[in-house]
Amino acid sequence: MRLVPPTWLVAFGIALCAPWGVALLRARPRALRAVALALCAVPLAIPVEHSVFRLFACIGLGTMCVKSFIAAAGHVPAPCYADFVAYLIVPAVTRWDAPRRRDWTRIARGVALGCLQVSTGLALMIVAVRLELRHGAAVVPLKQIELYLLIAGMANVAVAGLRATRGVDCDDAFHAPLLATSPADFWGRRWNTWVNATLYRYVFRPAGGRRQPARGTMAAFLVSGLVHEAMVDVASASFTGAMTAYFLLQGAAVAATSGWRPFRRLAAHVPAAAWLVTLTFMAVSGAIFVRGLDTAWDLHAEMAALLRSWRW
Repeated sequence: MRLVPPTWLVAFGIALCAPWGVALLRARPRALRAVALALCAVPLAIPVEHSVFRLFACIGLGTMCVKSFIAAAGHVPAPCYADFVAYLIVPAVTRWDAPRRRDWTRIARGVALGCLQVSTGLALMIVAVRLELRHGAAVVPLKQIELYLLIAGMANVAVAGLRATRGVDCDDAFHAPLLATSPADFWGRRWNTWVNATLYRYVFRPAGGRRQPARGTMAAFLVSGLVHEAMVDVASASFTGAMTAYFLLQGAAVAATSGWRPFRRLAAHVPAAAWLVTLTFMAVSGAIFVRGLDTAWDLHAEMAALLRSWRW
């Protein structure tokens, strides 16, 4: 269903600017206020046909909007201009008040791993385009792996840069999600640690926490689905509902397997079998995510157009 871009984008622009309005009243340093206001207009200024740029702009802006809410609430002790800038642009669980030191071995390992992941993801995309793998069951898990490698690689480089420039102690962005032995292990401990920590603190605990884990889990995944839906819908100027459906399905899987004793015993005694079941579920259910994302950014189509422009 195509929506009329001007009206739709204006409405979303107002929604995206609202968190910044709150943050600008309290966030420091003051010099970032003008920057924040300018950033709000970035996705709206990019033509709809350039969906990949709109998508990345929406992801960056959405992340900074959430971080601005947290800063406005006074939950971030980033004491200076450079720290606050780094806080806004690097999605990592960071302990700003811990003693600062630069672990160059860890930094070099993060940069090397990130570059390897990005290059591998791009290589897989090029191979897929060369083989004309655009549709079919095998393309869905392939696109998931490509996305993971690209996102994790860029995040690892960004986190390593934060450690190198500011010397702060922060968690790795990802913890080998492909080795997860349950949906809860995948989403709760391995995938995107900053998003997990944020949803845990601001959605899961208020919505139920340990007393009502199923309710808290579904609330967290609903919020995540709506945020992803918003970013993808702005980027593509269309609405599918696929992102919300995907994350609600994942939330249901986390809630069901966490409380299901047979699966917990399987993960404890036969972790290889639990890993296979988890990986199969993630690959199959990922078709919903890939379908939603393809409305905003078809990875293989974009890569094919880029290769044609380079005349390879």
